[in-house]
Amino acid sequence: MVVVKMKMIRLVRLSTDLLYSVTNFFSKPSIVTPALDEDIDDFDRFCNQARLIKKAVIAASAAYPSNIDQRDKLSEIQDVVPFYSVKPGRKDLPAGFASHTMDKATGRHKITVSFRGTETTIEDNDDWATNVKFWKSSGSQIGIAGYVHSGFLDRYLQSREAVFSIINEIVKNKGCSLDSIDFLFTGHSLGGALSTLAAADIKNKYKNIGGLDLVTFSSPRVVDDTGASFIENLLDNRSVRIWRKGDPFTMMIPGNAVNLGFFTGYKHVGLSVPLAPEEERFSIKNHSLLSLFLSIRGSAFAKEPVQQIQPRKEVWTKVTEGLKTTTSRMTRLF
Repeated sequence: MVVVKMKMIRLVRLSTDLLYSVTNFFSKPSIVTPALDEDIDDFDRFCNQARLIKKAVIAASAAYPSNIDQRDKLSEIQDVVPFYSVKPGRKDLPAGFASHTMDKATGRHKITVSFRGTETTIEDNDDWATNVKFWKSSGSQIGIAGYVHSGFLDRYLQSREAVFSIINEIVKNKGCSLDSIDFLFTGHSLGGALSTLAAADIKNKYKNIGGLDLVTFSSPRVVDDTGASFIENLLDNRSVRIWRKGDPFTMMIPGNAVNLGFFTGYKHVGLSVPLAPEEERFSIKNHSLLSLFLSIRGSAFAKEPVQQIQPRKEVWTKVTEGLKTTTSRMTRLF
């Protein structure tokens, strides 16, 4: 009787182990579960850029003038240079910053360019005028195929010279070659749209740079189908778009589901990474960078090294190994 009872206990434990393995296979890896809302089209690609997303959200937040304290903290460990949007008849507006650091272990230089989003506290601001100028302009002025949102293009051109100047100064002062530099372009909301154009512009200008990544947060659409495909190919598919479901501003610029000519037919750029909504209905709360910041920095995938994130194929390997072990044990049991 005692032997039978012990075998029953072992059988229950083995069954529990089997259920745990199968459950792991059909669920998202725990490393990303806290923030993600649904499956991602290219999960392996997301895993490879998870740590970069954490760095990007910090830079995107620090680009806002109201978050100057965060930028000051970055200045303690990096060289940080602000740049401005210049328009005749209007005083210069803060547009973002560029930062430089060097990885002493590899000798590679890192340049981050972060554009601020819409800021209602800035005097003489015309951000909303920029947002609603959504008729199309040719992207040829900055080397992009297809059409571009006119307002975003005009705003980017107001700070384009400053961005190029900062990059050239870093290359000159640090004595580094372009192929030894890895770029990160980022921004939230309007800043995401501007960083998309800037990333493509820089990659067009400097053909031999070491690498360039684009990470945007809650960005509206900025180019048409042709432009989106062109930019993704130009950046070697190293572009990621983080957004929260129920965010009305990511859909403010009409998409290609409704194509009525020169003010519709736009498309998002980058691998789509949707986060769960703060509110189930459409709400400005779902557009909050603070909310994204806390979700990303507080989630497991942002805290752990990329190597600890398991793609599904690795999970499947563990499941099959678990099944073999469980089967072997159950055979010996009886």
